[in-house]
Amino acid sequence: MESVNPVLSQWGPAILLLMGIVLGVLYNNRSIGHLDTRISDLIRNLDTRHNDLVRGLDGRHDDLKQSLEVRYNDLERKLDARHDDLNRTLDVRHNDLKQGLEGRYNDLERWLDARHNDLNHSLDGRFNDLKDFIRSEINRLEDRIDRLERPVVRP
Repeated sequence: MESVNPVLSQWGPAILLLMGIVLGVLYNNRSIGHLDTRISDLIRNLDTRHNDLVRGLDGRHDDLKQSLEVRYNDLERKLDARHDDLNRTLDVRHNDLKQGLEGRYNDLERWLDARHNDLNHSLDGRFNDLKDFIRSEINRLEDRIDRLERPVVRP
């Protein structure tokens, strides 16, 4: 059997450590290069996906905006039509109310004219009756005076 060189037995672990470090550095550089490539690929992939999402969101935003404009225009047309319908309904009701009130006013005017004519006839009749009564009283008094002795009138 051969004996082991004492230098080798003392420096063996150090060389082994040094070789591990060198291999680790080389492997690490290769891993870092590989990771750098992977990170660059992921960044490009994320940029592409981000741009695709932005384009998709812009398209969706434009679609929603156009849809809202269409719905707003439809709603505005419906509200305008409803407003016109309400105005027509109010005009019809106003005219009906106006005609109804004019009819009631005319009825009231005819009723008042009839009551006025009735009152005039009644008052005319009463005044004629009073006039006849006064004439009859005057005639009665004149007859009575004529039947009395002739009074002496002193000057």
